[in-house]
Amino acid sequence: MVCALLFTSFILIYPKEMSNASSDQYSTLLFDNTKVADIKINISDEDWQDMLSNPLKEEYHRADITINGEAFYNVGIRTKGNTSLSQVASSDSERYSFKVKFDKYVNGQNYYGLDMLNLNNIYADATYLKEYLSYDLFEFMGVTTPKNSFSNIAINDNNYGLYLAIEGLQESYLERNYGYDHGNLYKAEGTGTNLKYTGETQSNYSGLKDNAITAITDDDFQKIIDMIKNLNNGTNLEKYIDIDATLRYFAVSTTLVNLDSYQSNLFHNYYIYEKDGICTILPWDLNLSFGGFSAEMGGGNRGEMNNSKRTSSDLSTIHFPIDEPTSTNLSDSPLLEKLLEVNEYKDLYHKYLNDIVSTYFDSGIFKNKLYSTASLIDEYVKNDSTAFYSYSQFKNSLDELYKLGNYRSKSISLQLTGVIPSTKEAQNQVNLDEYLGSNLVNMSLLGSMGGGKGDENKVNAMNQNTDSNISSNIPPQINNATNGNMNPPDMDINQGGINGNIPSPNNNNQNGMTAPPIDNDMMMQQTESSNNKLPNPEDNQQQIPVPNDKTKPAMGNMDKNNLNSNKSISTLEMAFVLSSIVVISIACILANKFKRKKYMV
Repeated sequence: MVCALLFTSFILIYPKEMSNASSDQYSTLLFDNTKVADIKINISDEDWQDMLSNPLKEEYHRADITINGEAFYNVGIRTKGNTSLSQVASSDSERYSFKVKFDKYVNGQNYYGLDMLNLNNIYADATYLKEYLSYDLFEFMGVTTPKNSFSNIAINDNNYGLYLAIEGLQESYLERNYGYDHGNLYKAEGTGTNLKYTGETQSNYSGLKDNAITAITDDDFQKIIDMIKNLNNGTNLEKYIDIDATLRYFAVSTTLVNLDSYQSNLFHNYYIYEKDGICTILPWDLNLSFGGFSAEMGGGNRGEMNNSKRTSSDLSTIHFPIDEPTSTNLSDSPLLEKLLEVNEYKDLYHKYLNDIVSTYFDSGIFKNKLYSTASLIDEYVKNDSTAFYSYSQFKNSLDELYKLGNYRSKSISLQLTGVIPSTKEAQNQVNLDEYLGSNLVNMSLLGSMGGGKGDENKVNAMNQNTDSNISSNIPPQINNATNGNMNPPDMDINQGGINGNIPSPNNNNQNGMTAPPIDNDMMMQQTESSNNKLPNPEDNQQQIPVPNDKTKPAMGNMDKNNLNSNKSISTLEMAFVLSSIVVISIACILANKFKRKKYMV
């Protein structure tokens, strides 16, 4: 009895902690990145054919789903996607992405707390890894990120191929990350998602309001309008925006050249999370990161960036400017523009870019993640019956992705020190191939919109002479990270530029920082150890905790002192617990005496 009362008291005091404990169960059962999940879907032939015949309707149908041997009946399933959906629909492929809603037909049904599951078809990605690695980097940098893992899919007992399973940003996602007392969540798709202030009329921002995930009132949405108004005025930014979390998001998104997002003229594929009037941006739909969404599709023709000095798609991606990280004018994206106008915020944004370079890429984490995960999914890719790309294309793409990630990180480092210009206009004044070299990465090998197995011969032909500037030496196994199956190429920066040196533009320092002499060997040196020991930030930088699966950097408007404040027990709460124990103890004593008197009579 006493234990029950104490447990009840704990739940009353700490409902958030209890909710997190229960709702996190699906994270370990389904989203285990050390293995590939097994998912079987059974749907009537009639409903399946209707879905295939009318994919653009995105209508739910009844189905049964079995996850790692455990069956759930009468779930809802439908096709999903934007451009990828329409392109698959217009092709001869039936490899659609799917959305599974566990409670569509059975009220309250869920998968150990999970209410929605997305099964992404890995469209336009020969590597299978771009979206997976992108979410990994967001999580590594402390950005609130949906759980995800690879899953092998079977439909009506027919193998359908390797998909990426992703946690839906729904109620369970909010409870897992923010507890039962979570705020409101909005998906950005449509009018007003550029976050420009156009008045107080709520319909002006229907692309947010109509896509609210949580049940909201007009008063709730007024908080979003207040945020947008103050953002555009550049006032009270810390009152309305989680500055730290937002800067972390943009540092990662910029690193990934994630243009199918807020950073293009489409202004979509992101969520806005709001609680107590404070908003932040959350990542979503990252399959076209690593430059997969072309500059032309992301913002017309990128205007002045498409000139004779900048025609190479790999250089446009590698050297994507960190201080104007949009495919259109920076002024079109006020959430970026207004934050980067504040020197304190811009410095912190630069710090997070530097942290990404030093602790994720230069440390070897990116390399090990890429090749170890490639080894994990290798057999599944080989047997993927509906794949957009062949197994040989998958194998050929891995080294290109590795090179792209590393060259991108080197460019960011050189932009931070002012060696390479960090704005569009300044980059247009120089020849970018004079820095790291030219023809560094064959972007076509990574996959493209509308590409696939039919393009294999063309892509292979294009690849024959693209690696002239990259060393072809293959190092030994990466310290048990690859199981001997996947080996990255050596990176050698000393092949491009003028006589193998990186020139410094004349007084072209974009960041007010003195560019030090560049040691090319040091710039490209990679730590080969597979332990996850991360180098400390430079002594002249503010010390921050290194994010990992157990600890995340401080959030909440850069207030580092409050990092663990939500975990501490207040004096009032402690007094309540102690008082409860005392009262319960006295009650037990009195009850015991009463029982003694009863039996003594």
